[in-house]
Amino acid sequence: MTLLRPSKQALPALAALCALSGCGASAPGATASTPTARPAASEPTRPAALDAPAAAPPRVAAESVPAGLEPLDDAERATLEAADCRAQVQQVAAHTTGARSSGGVIGGATLLIQMLAAATPQTPCLALAGRDTRVYLARTIEVEAIAGLRSLARAMLAPGDGTDVRTALCASAPATPADLEGLRAGATAVMAPSWRGGPWDCAMPMVFEDPVRFQYEIRTAPDGRSSEIIARGFPVANQPRPEELFVRISVGDESAPVVYRR
Repeated sequence: MTLLRPSKQALPALAALCALSGCGASAPGATASTPTARPAASEPTRPAALDAPAAAPPRVAAESVPAGLEPLDDAERATLEAADCRAQVQQVAAHTTGARSSGGVIGGATLLIQMLAAATPQTPCLALAGRDTRVYLARTIEVEAIAGLRSLARAMLAPGDGTDVRTALCASAPATPADLEGLRAGATAVMAPSWRGGPWDCAMPMVFEDPVRFQYEIRTAPDGRSSEIIARGFPVANQPRPEELFVRISVGDESAPVVYRR
């Protein structure tokens, strides 16, 4: 399954690095743009047949950030985009002239975070740039999960062969890759047999073509009428718990599913 890759819109701090260190659009790795405002979505109701521990109300993934991050407010954004602040960030990025980041935008953002943290003297401007880049990096990494969940949902809701309407959703499928902790270090290649010859056959006409940064799981109610599709991963470094995104679907759904965070 090929995942969608949105267009590149680098934030000011990352743009300064890319101009010097070559993290161009042709480099590997998904990219993300800052989510735009969207109408408020109603919170989903979990199917009664699917058990889960009590948790805080879910949030729309595109309108929130993972745990451990603090987006800039309007005043902080204005400070970061001011000419004197841009100059400070560009001065830090200039020290990497001749260096080349790996991993496309993800690698470039990771390198910039390291450079900003190591720069001396530390200034409020560099601190803002570091915070902003961490949010950008996490949202970029989450592109895979959001696109993957939507693609899986569409596949599960599509009519089966020779039928006009799907009367039951795909059965539950185990968490894949099985080693969630192994994803802390980055993308992991999952061998095709993990997606084939079992419950995943129903939901995935094609396997993931690229290494994945998230673990995927399907939990379907016993009557086959409702499912929750989950993606777990580590878009923010050094967080003790994985971030969990999910969609909930039911037989007959026609609108595009909303991806939530909990």
